[in-house]
Amino acid sequence: MRRVVVVAIAAVACVPGAQEARSSQPGSSQSGSSQHRSGSSQPGSSQPGSSQSGSSQPGSSQPGSSQPGSSQPGSSQPGSSQPGSSQSSSQRPSQPPTSQPSSPPWLGILFDPAAPTAHVTTVVPKSPAARAGIAPGDDVVAIDGHATKSSRDVIALVTHATAGSRVIVTISRTGHPVQIPVRLEPRPDPRQLAYDTLINQPAPTFDLPVVANSGSAKLADLAGKVVLVDFWATWCGPCADAVPEIEALHEKYAARGLRVVGISDDDAADIASYARDHAITYPLARDKGDVVAGSYWRAAIPMLVLIDRAGIVRSVGADRSQLEAMLVKLL
Repeated sequence: MRRVVVVAIAAVACVPGAQEARSSQPGSSQSGSSQHRSGSSQPGSSQPGSSQSGSSQPGSSQPGSSQPGSSQPGSSQPGSSQPGSSQSSSQRPSQPPTSQPSSPPWLGILFDPAAPTAHVTTVVPKSPAARAGIAPGDDVVAIDGHATKSSRDVIALVTHATAGSRVIVTISRTGHPVQIPVRLEPRPDPRQLAYDTLINQPAPTFDLPVVANSGSAKLADLAGKVVLVDFWATWCGPCADAVPEIEALHEKYAARGLRVVGISDDDAADIASYARDHAITYPLARDKGDVVAGSYWRAAIPMLVLIDRAGIVRSVGADRSQLEAMLVKLL
């Protein structure tokens, strides 16, 4: 019998980072961000879980604005309500969103925030950095002759450039400096970015502590199953709307091999309390610092990611109205 796993990660049609914006100035860093993306916004700006060079960070947004590419139909920013908010994000739009000329410039790089240098961990496919030949493992040491000692330096320099302009990115590769010309491009819609980065690709791995109920939140333990990743948060209204449907799927298909895992970056005690208050029986895990959220390019919550038995991502931002039918086909 085929076995299916559903991973529910706390992140709904709300925009992560909006809460922090209430108590911080625009452009300030979000607490818990893990990776840095350069060229997307001011250093420390909100992209969930990581800082990308020249693109918005998944899982977060600039205060007061919705993040393109993560907003799901029916999702909303805290304090606002959009019609149809009971549904989570939709599948890839029939007409892919396009970047606007006024969009901030981007490179398409993710950095290791724990590294003492601007160390590249991921290069987004089809991004300016990818086309120019920048690769994971490189260290960005300068842009147009200006030294970059950290990912924040890279973000600041790219942010102050102009989409369409040409910059010289100096990297250190195996200890040798290499100068690479890069043509900056407008930051793409996060929905399209998540789709292009995840669809038909191996799901980013994760291993998180379960803080409510029993079960595993380690992707390796779910090998050979189908996994639905649902990002949520305790403060998100649309996330609460999705809980009964996710719980119903868990109860209905658990015997056939379905597994549900909820993931949030909220405090462990808050997650455990939320599980009791909302009668959640599937395991809930804590993603401290939104590390996993960043690797999945989460831009708004809830965000559903469906992974097949081979560990390949098959759907991003799935509409909950179609979710059960999709799961049944995979079971």
